[in-house]
Amino acid sequence: MENVTVVTDYRLIIDNLKKDEFQGRPDFGLWEDRNSGKRNRGVLLCDGPVWQEQRRFVLRGLRDFGFGKESMEGMLIHELQELQNTLKNDIGHPVSLAGVFNASVLNSLWHIVTGNRFELTDPTLKNLIKLLIEVIGYCQFEMSVLFKDTSCTYVKLLLFCSNVSNLLITTPALFFYWPVKNGLMGRKMFKSSLKFREDVRLLLQKVIDEHWDTYKEGEARDFVDAYIEQIKATNSDSSSFYSEEGSNTFLILWSYCKTVASLAETTSTTLQWAALYSLTFPECRRRFKMKLTMSLDDLDLQAEEINPAVLNEVHRMCSLIPVSVYHKAVQDSEIGGYFIPKNSVVFFSIYDAHHDAGYWGDPNSFRPERFLDKSETKLIRHEPLIPFSSGKRQCLGETLARDTLFLFFAGLLQTFTFEIDPVSSNNDLKGTPSFISAPKPFKVILKERK
Repeated sequence: MENVTVVTDYRLIIDNLKKDEFQGRPDFGLWEDRNSGKRNRGVLLCDGPVWQEQRRFVLRGLRDFGFGKESMEGMLIHELQELQNTLKNDIGHPVSLAGVFNASVLNSLWHIVTGNRFELTDPTLKNLIKLLIEVIGYCQFEMSVLFKDTSCTYVKLLLFCSNVSNLLITTPALFFYWPVKNGLMGRKMFKSSLKFREDVRLLLQKVIDEHWDTYKEGEARDFVDAYIEQIKATNSDSSSFYSEEGSNTFLILWSYCKTVASLAETTSTTLQWAALYSLTFPECRRRFKMKLTMSLDDLDLQAEEINPAVLNEVHRMCSLIPVSVYHKAVQDSEIGGYFIPKNSVVFFSIYDAHHDAGYWGDPNSFRPERFLDKSETKLIRHEPLIPFSSGKRQCLGETLARDTLFLFFAGLLQTFTFEIDPVSSNNDLKGTPSFISAPKPFKVILKERK
């Protein structure tokens, strides 16, 4: 059995997320299965020299093909306009926002990776999103099976994670027999997961083959071209880009696509939370300042300090990823005076950092102004706010996620007014106590703003 440590003190969380000794990932057998017996793939679930090399490449690739460039903002505006046109077809009817944003966010990421985009009505895209939602849905353990009180605190969730991780990390076969209300989660999840993987494999293989056939040296068009370029330029057999390792482009890109899918789902879910909070607290909508008469092309991502303040408070309140992805101690260490043996699994509770009463004072109150100075003209940085984690394992897509959240939220408020559907909705702000804290299902009625 591996040792498991759960860190809930915000100061210890922030300090230790930055330490090199906790940058490892556990040897989770399921990860090896998904990577054809090799766990060091991509950036999310691997560690060591391969992770360091791939992480540097991804950061450089994202910078070269999107992040921080005007072209990326234009791409996001195009996806927003496509989404607005699609939503106009549902004006006056109850609409579930779950899954609505996935296609647009996925398109933005897909463009960076492959240089192409889908039409929102494309059956391939719709099928991938359907499978993605299924897979993530099965990953959200139904806590009611374990606790009679379905509004259990995240302390219970953390204890649950500690015990489950011990079992699954050492005996991954148990995943197939993990119970949920309507059957065995493992079997359902893996059926959807395998279907999702095969569909993505076919799509990716086509993209990769096309890029190898059309690649021109020194003229990288997108992330895939950059990867091919790196493979061709690598001569050291110690590199993850060398020979068999590097040429197996599919497995690496599959790992990146899992990261892309996760980013799309979390960004989409955060937009759902932002919509729900704006409906529950009308002041949120009023304080999200923008000139409703200006064109989308004139939207400034940094225009008003109150805007990121509102979204920061949404991040804090919903704590979308309440518990960090598994970390592993790569050497004997200590946290807060407690000895942490090498290979221990470490969880960092993002939820506790966001709801520490000693720091925030009123953590259960929705107050965007806590992120502003007294004049409400300057944004205040709060160190315990870490929705994208912190340190070297911080989300590589944070820039895109923040820009997407702001632009889509502002753009939708500019175009539509939202009302809770009184018949089919439950505006419960507790969310689902699981690994991704999604709002409970709700529907809205859209009206076009005049």
